[in-house]
Amino acid sequence: NLDGVALELWNALAPELVRLGLLTHVDRPQLETLCQAYAVLRVNDASPAWFKAASVFDRIARQFGMTPSARQGMTTNNTQKDADDMKFFG
Repeated sequence: NLDGVALELWNALAPELVRLGLLTHVDRPQLETLCQAYAVLRVNDASPAWFKAASVFDRIARQFGMTPSARQGMTTNNTQKDADDMKFFG
């Protein structure tokens, strides 16, 4: 269950990732982990927890194409929307 900053990030990312065809219901745990790592980054400063969260965030963000280098060569399906996924994430 997400709350606070993690939930805000979820609400910002999930609809766009679904629209791009990069997120389906099976990806929910990965996106939740990304959002939780982001929340840790926001409240910890240069602690061991921060460095671990930064590593997790970077790894998962790349899997969802959230960095310029990760998007190179990536194809998206931004013309077809899956209503079930939009309901699940939106």
